[in-house]
Amino acid sequence: YIPNTVISGFINGVAILLMYKQIQKIFNIDSVAFFQNFVAGGFAVTLSTEAYIALGTAIILLSWRKITALPRMGSIGNFISGSLLVMIFGGVLQFFYHFNIPTVSVTLSSLKSIITAPSFTSLTSDPLGIAVQAVVIAFIVLVSTLITARALDPNMSSGIELKNQSLVNAVSGLLGGFPTSIGFIRTTILKRNHATSILSGTLVGVFTLLITFTLSGFLALIPTAIFTGILLIAGYRALDYSIIPALRHGESHYLGIIIFLLATYLTFIGQLALAVIIGSLLWRMCIFIPHLHLPDLPHNKKGSVGISD
Repeated sequence: YIPNTVISGFINGVAILLMYKQIQKIFNIDSVAFFQNFVAGGFAVTLSTEAYIALGTAIILLSWRKITALPRMGSIGNFISGSLLVMIFGGVLQFFYHFNIPTVSVTLSSLKSIITAPSFTSLTSDPLGIAVQAVVIAFIVLVSTLITARALDPNMSSGIELKNQSLVNAVSGLLGGFPTSIGFIRTTILKRNHATSILSGTLVGVFTLLITFTLSGFLALIPTAIFTGILLIAGYRALDYSIIPALRHGESHYLGIIIFLLATYLTFIGQLALAVIIGSLLWRMCIFIPHLHLPDLPHNKKGSVGISD
């Protein structure tokens, strides 16, 4: 019941928000100050060492995709990803030059430091409010998981993915975690590497723990600005441009464009559930209007698959 127009708006809203947050970090500006300075006739931006590292990371990632697309270079791209390359490069630079910048903080010494005992004392204080919050969180995770699955493969059965995510989120909550995982990046990575076993997702978590505990010394050398650049490019590659061809068609597309922009805006401001609900309801209302042939956007994989890089 969720049209591709709303899914495209949802993905673009997430992508724009991702890029917006990273640009704020790089240029050390907030939206209010930026707008005031822009209206006043200009603004001055002083780039820090972290900003240069983040921008350099973005340039390397863009270049790496071009390099690995060259003939006989594809095998190199399969061996090492652009993200891993910039993390290694950033760690090496930090080791030799000792920049006075934040690096990845690794304080995990055992599993006890990441697994905490859950507290149930608050359940008696406001059970209705907690129940409402739980339903909202569950709905957001549900929608995000379904959109991820559809973006990867519109013909796949989402039942197994939903069951797995539900089980993992339930166990996460019992171990003191916050159940909001949607497996977006992991699912994409596994699909790209042709994973077929039901244990593949579990092994991703196992290897993550092994890396955290055995390579903590190297992880502590990686500047956090590296991840700013990675997320900036992730947002850029997640953008879905399928709305652009619709701008050249008839007037019936205008309503679809309005719904698309509304879903994008609501997602951007953090109202993920409202973006999907309101966008889908408006779409359903429009298609029942006589003589209004409201075409849906075609399915486009480009928007979400690029995030795994």
